[in-house]
Amino acid sequence: MASVLILNGPNLNLLGSRSPGVYGTTTFAELEELCRREAGQLGLEAVFRQSNHEGQLIDWIQEAGPEAEAGPTPRSPCVTPSKRSACR
Repeated sequence: MASVLILNGPNLNLLGSRSPGVYGTTTFAELEELCRREAGQLGLEAVFRQSNHEGQLIDWIQEAGPEAEAGPTPRSPCVTPSKRSACR
């Protein structure tokens, strides 16, 4: 079975408890389960990782190999220093 690596960055482990009025009440575990079910329906295995350290995320991408590095890499607009203040 093919797999999809789903990387989750800083603070996503707090989903459901951090500012639920802004981010909702769905927990990170619930979101992960939803993604696993959807991936399964597509014949994929969902592999999850979460870190509050951006360097760890980069390490996981590099460990996954060239295929992962060439694939889609969604990025938050809050990642670049010039846009961080706009995200507050």
